[in-house]
Amino acid sequence: MSYCCNHISRGITLIFMPVVFLMIFLNFFSSDTVYSQPVSNSTLKENNNTYVKNYTSYIDSSKNIVVVGQVMKQSDQAFPQNVTVGMHVYNNITGTDEVLTEKPYGPILYKNNDPFPFKFVINSTKYSLLDESAPFVFENENVTGSFTKINTFELDYPVIPQGPSKELYGNITNTGPFQIDNLTLFAIARDSKSTQVDSVKTLIPALKPYETTSFTFTPNPAIKDSVHYYSCVAGDVEDMMIGKYKMFTISNLKVLGYKHSGLMVLDALNYNKSNHQLNMKLNNVYPAPGALTLQLMPNQTNPISVYLDGQPFTSAKINYLENMMLVDMSIPQGPHDVVLSNVEEY
Repeated sequence: MSYCCNHISRGITLIFMPVVFLMIFLNFFSSDTVYSQPVSNSTLKENNNTYVKNYTSYIDSSKNIVVVGQVMKQSDQAFPQNVTVGMHVYNNITGTDEVLTEKPYGPILYKNNDPFPFKFVINSTKYSLLDESAPFVFENENVTGSFTKINTFELDYPVIPQGPSKELYGNITNTGPFQIDNLTLFAIARDSKSTQVDSVKTLIPALKPYETTSFTFTPNPAIKDSVHYYSCVAGDVEDMMIGKYKMFTISNLKVLGYKHSGLMVLDALNYNKSNHQLNMKLNNVYPAPGALTLQLMPNQTNPISVYLDGQPFTSAKINYLENMMLVDMSIPQGPHDVVLSNVEEY
């Protein structure tokens, strides 16, 4: 799973001033008002890695209790975090206290201080809120598996609502050479005081290479009149192949297989026919070297050279097998350029 936030924003520039809210539940709440009041940051449940930044609530037209907010990774946390948000509730049917859980719209938090929206829709017939019914980080863990972000996209949208229901319309373009599947786009809806009033998302089932399509965010009708603008528009791609080789076509006669055994992002991959160079832009966000394995198929007679950030990568191990050339590398932490020279097209 990978997170990608890349957009061209049209519209006014707004400065977000974070405000934290405590939800108050009253049985006589009407369905078109947001109910919240400020609390201090010390009231929020948090741990050493992630925390709930702020939250608010409202009652929708079906009398559900809707709690929306943001979860963030601590500024000094090196590892990406897999996060689950929890809410303490009382089960009116069984007479017991329970914890409801939800994943943020982007469950893997990669960047520090980057808010990810979450949303609880709680059936008020079955559940009541307790005094401690504030969203908290129920579970989080360091992410150490491999993933690939070769699929990239651009978002083009205004921040101001455009439709009669305060929806936002935009366009998304697949800027990569491969199809993107199951792309979740999400955003935070805010009022005129920059307070979050809703978390919204939409699913793009498939986006072909270089295809542009439209998307729409629609807030809950109960709070639509409070929506003034949208922020944190981003996406989460779920088509990644963990621990498996992905294929890149060099020519009609040659392909490259690649996989990561460390936590690494592949931001770009291309082959230059004029100088016979294979170029990769990588970012190893793991705080230790991560493995990268390449397969050139079929094998070639002329030897290749491997470079890291413009210098010969002497520690790269190259094995010439019967039907392929195998290259094993250990990539240091941080962003790097890897170049394979003298790569034949046959």
